[in-house]
Amino acid sequence: TLISAGTVNIDHEKAGMTALRQASHFGHTMSVQVLLEGGAQPNLPTKRGTTALHLATEQRHAETVRALLHGGANPGAATKKGGQTSLMLAAQGGLSEIAQQLLDHKAAADQTNSNNATALFYASGGGHIDTARVLLRVGANADHMDHSGATPLMAAVGAGQSAVAKVLLDEGHATVDLSAGYNMTALSYATDRGHAECIKVLLEAGADPNRVSGMSPDNRQPTADAQGFGSGTPLMAAAYHGHANSVRALLDGGADATLLNDDGMTAQDLARQMSRV
Repeated sequence: TLISAGTVNIDHEKAGMTALRQASHFGHTMSVQVLLEGGAQPNLPTKRGTTALHLATEQRHAETVRALLHGGANPGAATKKGGQTSLMLAAQGGLSEIAQQLLDHKAAADQTNSNNATALFYASGGGHIDTARVLLRVGANADHMDHSGATPLMAAVGAGQSAVAKVLLDEGHATVDLSAGYNMTALSYATDRGHAECIKVLLEAGADPNRVSGMSPDNRQPTADAQGFGSGTPLMAAAYHGHANSVRALLDGGADATLLNDDGMTAQDLARQMSRV
């Protein structure tokens, strides 16, 4: 053939695609194998740092991913913009089989992108239980913080993914009251977004229902969320936002309705102020 005879440039690029990248993108596994055997470079990136492995993963081609890995593709290769790895793409898509293949070929479970997030953040926020379990089984850190101080547990409950949150707590041993910026905990994230089922999971795991958030680390400068709520307890936040199911879940979980914020207001006062009662 022309490839075996060496009469063609097997890595010739046109419009950002080599033959290997194109075959990988479309899941043409046999073509990928022939190209690799003919000397195609498995880790040759585009100007943006995208490799054939990124493309095969993104398009959910498990067999093609396997062929690329056996042919020397680097599972840790990251894009120039964002620092995305194939494992992160697999986690984002809930592709547990591909994630396992990548990990079997020494992909680092806790490799970070430009935001210091790991693959577990994507699996957690997307509600991909099987993929989260694959990552946790190889030791992915459930308490890893991104640049904002958020954790995979916060990503899960912020997106309303209560089942994944439970897996992170029970199997990943995530720290339930770990705090991010402004003393925000996973319970703060769940409450602000009105995810009552996530609130229940967190409270069952021992989350403090009366912990104040919305303050800077030195407790001097309050912040405010997009709807104007500043510092206070989860119950105050739920009342302020009018999340009735969250209010009930917090009260059932031991929230103290008599506590006052810095303005001397209770959760009920805040609800009245916002015309919630």
